[in-house]
Amino acid sequence: RRLEWRRAAPRGRYAVDAPPGSLGLTLGWANTDFASVVAVSQKSRLYGVVCVGDALQGVDGAEFSNLDHLLATLEYKAASVKRLTFARGDREPPQGPPQCPAV
Repeated sequence: RRLEWRRAAPRGRYAVDAPPGSLGLTLGWANTDFASVVAVSQKSRLYGVVCVGDALQGVDGAEFSNLDHLLATLEYKAASVKRLTFARGDREPPQGPPQCPAV
């Protein structure tokens, strides 16, 4: 089942329960306090929910100050459901059938 975009929180922080397995997100660190989404795979269960430019601010309530610790935590928790907290970037969420912005 594909996760649906929550219209109640189009801007600001939002949380997503990510299913076990690969997230299908490419993360980068661009002189900000948090990792940002660089790309979303069309096969990702988060496709249509998470947008390029959104900042990953936490995993299961914990925030991370460097990408290595964040990636290690995501790998450690790969087999379980994870609550990911994001801050919405400048791009609008996809309308209608999920359409990821080109990267």
